[in-house]
Order: sequence, then C-alpha cells, then structure tokens
Amino acid sequence: MSQFCHLTKITSRVKPPQIRVHTFALSGRLNPRAKLAAMPPTFVRIPRSTAPQGLAAPRTPCPGLLPAAVPFLWANTTSSAPPARFRSAWVSDDGMIVQKEGCRAIKSGGCAKHMYRQWAEPNVSTTHDRVVTLATHFGDGHYHFPIEALTALARRADLLTPASVLHVSKKTDFVQQWLALVGLAAYPVVDGSIFARELSVPRPAKCSEPTTEQLLWLRSLVMNALGLTGSAKPDSLLLVKRANFSQTASNNKRRVIANFESAVQAPAEAHARAHSLRFVLFDDASLPPLREQLRLFSRAKMIVAPLGAGEVGIVAAPSGACLVELADPMRTDKYGGAHSHEDQTYAHLAHLLGHRYERVPTPGLTADQATVRAAMSRCQEGAQS
Repeated sequence: MSQFCHLTKITSRVKPPQIRVHTFALSGRLNPRAKLAAMPPTFVRIPRSTAPQGLAAPRTPCPGLLPAAVPFLWANTTSSAPPARFRSAWVSDDGMIVQKEGCRAIKSGGCAKHMYRQWAEPNVSTTHDRVVTLATHFGDGHYHFPIEALTALARRADLLTPASVLHVSKKTDFVQQWLALVGLAAYPVVDGSIFARELSVPRPAKCSEPTTEQLLWLRSLVMNALGLTGSAKPDSLLLVKRANFSQTASNNKRRVIANFESAVQAPAEAHARAHSLRFVLFDDASLPPLREQLRLFSRAKMIVAPLGAGEVGIVAAPSGACLVELADPMRTDKYGGAHSHEDQTYAHLAHLLGHRYERVPTPGLTADQATVRAAMSRCQEGAQS
C-alpha cells in the first residue's frame, strides 16, 4: 500500500504565519525534499501566539480539499493488494478518506473520478469504532455497487468481524437487497460521511474492469443465493427496455432507443417465437425485487439490451448465454461536441462470464431492424454450434 509523506514548512514572513502542508503518496524510495516544491499546498492558518517557531500548533480543523489535488489510494498497485487501514479518519460517501492526524487525504476510487466533490471537515459526523468502507464515486449505482464496490470484498471475508460496521455510499433499498443476497444483512450499514476510529478499505474493482476473481466471486454468491446449479436448461429471450435505470438523466437520454418497439422489440418477439423461446420483457419502469430480477436472467438463453446497468443481471445468466448489446457509437460531450465512443464494460463482463457477445450500433439512438435480426441470428447459430 502507498505510504503517506507529510511535510510542513513555516513561512515566517507572512502575518499571521502559515504552515504550508504538503501531502502526497510515496511509492518506493523518493527524496521528500525534491518533491516539496512540486506538490500542491494546502494552507492552515493559525494565530502567531499558538505557533512558536519549531513547535507544533494545537489542532485546527482540516482545511477544504480540492479533489484534483488528492491522489488515489490504489494507483500503481496490483489487483491483489491487501486492504488499506487507517486510524482516526473521516470517509465520505464518494470514498474521500482524510486522516484526522495531519489532515492527510486520499481517494479510494470509482468511476467518473473527475466528478469528486470538494471535501470539507464535517461539523457533525457519526463515529464508529471499526468500519469497512465500500464507498466509491458512483458507489450506489445499479452497475457500480455490485460490480465495483461490493466485489471489493472478494476473498476478504476476514475483514468483517462481529464488531464491524459496513459503510456504503448510499443505503438505498437496491444496495441493501444486494447485501442481503450475498449474506451481509447481519452487519450494521451506514452511509454518508462518517468518522472511524479504525477504517479498513478493501480495493474496489477498477472502473468498468473487475478482475476475473472479483466477478466470479460475485457470480458464485448469486448462484448459491438463488439455489442455481447450472443444470437447468435456459428457455427464454430476455429483452431489456430502458427508461430510467441510470443515475443521471443525461445517461438515460443518450441510451434510450428512439424506435425501440418497432426496430428492437418486434424482431425480438419474432425471434423468440421462431426458436420456441419464452419472451420476457425486462422493463426498468416496473422491476421486481432484485432476487426475482436475477432469476429472470438465470433462465435466459439470449439477452437483448441497450448499453447500461440493465445488463448487470448477466452475472446470473447461464454460461454460454448470448448478449446482444445496442450501443450508440458516438457520444456528445458537455460542450456539445460529438466523438466516437465504444464502451466495452459489458463486453468485458460477458467475456469473463463465458457468454457470447454481439454489438449492434445504434447511431443517433436509432436501431436498424435488419441489423438487430442479424445479430440475434448469429447468436442463435453460435449456441447451436
């Protein structure tokens, strides 16, 4: 695990004096003096009377931290890195960790890392003795919680003791259903910004790239929870209809297929009839409980879905199932500029899970019926070969 280096330099020419605090992660044997000038400073202002030259000042509240100046905990470490441990530290709902001693800060991880919020020491926060945190940026999302945050516990069962409190980004019903499904319902769960006397941080999955070990650990727990042995024959074509699955309105807007009923649903229903498959419409506007969602995927021979979190259920699909993914090959950035974009998140999951994968481009969020039919036919032929 990276070690912290904390340097201070008193500037006596400024009235009142300032302590310039430099905090950064050391990797290997580096010269702190060589780093001093380069690291972004954080200033803590203290009265002259309480800071005699060469003596430590009484503790003042930690200053606000800009996310861009704070390093990532898991940079330059292997996927098997042991959990990080801290004493007397705050941890926020997006995984910002700040130690009380010295105000040293580091970020745990998560997707959209540029969107971390500025951190300020809370006026009031709940305190817990032993905390295991799964909080990351976007850590409560329908994809991000199970695939990136929860899988941090893969092969880390020893982290949790009867005295442990589990910290998550947001204690939603969805998050609690996942915790119950994988056998963690007995642990107290807290969210938001908290203070921990002892804090353990298992490494979360890399954004959009969980390791094979992490994903298969989750799949094993899902299969056991559902009582699945892999012997049941898949008998359905499951079509995901996306309306509001995403955390953000912009994601929903750029992932909902405009001509879904005519160009996607109609050929999917026809394909199911032609191959004696039960047609299942997985509509995120009226979803059943998580356990039932996963059961639907566990019987799917083929899954047709727009790019996004509605595909997470493939973790329960039988090995060899086929995923037909509908994805816009272009993305519009916040400035209105369009650029090519090929999101490999679910192609990667399908590969690790042993599923077949077909991508259907939907430029301008419009699907071509013939292209959808051809992709489903290739899947069907692959299943029979």
